[in-house]
Amino acid sequence: MRYLISFFRPEVLFNVRPDPIEALGFKILITIFSLCVIAGIATTYHIKVKKIDVYYIYGLRKIRVIFFTMGVLGFLYALFAHEGALILSARIWFIVWVVTAILWTTQSLWYFAKDVPRLQEERKKKKIFEKYLP
Repeated sequence: MRYLISFFRPEVLFNVRPDPIEALGFKILITIFSLCVIAGIATTYHIKVKKIDVYYIYGLRKIRVIFFTMGVLGFLYALFAHEGALILSARIWFIVWVVTAILWTTQSLWYFAKDVPRLQEERKKKKIFEKYLP
């Protein structure tokens, strides 16, 4: 726990030339980013196997893209942090990664909460309307 706190100290967080990340930090980052990729694979499996509504499939595809993209970008950051690359290994990039993941996921969840019920209702109305057309 002490390592995680020291990872986000302000003098380290905004340093453009941080020291290469330690083995424990590298393992933690690789675990987080691997879980993202595994979640993307699980979402792909869920899309292919389950018989779900088209609107949910569209939303799950958005989430799958989030998981894969953030996983790959995370692996790149972990590589740069492990190697101690100038500017690219700065800890602020991890904060940017987290904020981007949260905002992007919130947008996708907003789709599930607001757009999917509306689209399903529109589809029901359209079916009822077309039922009486020749």
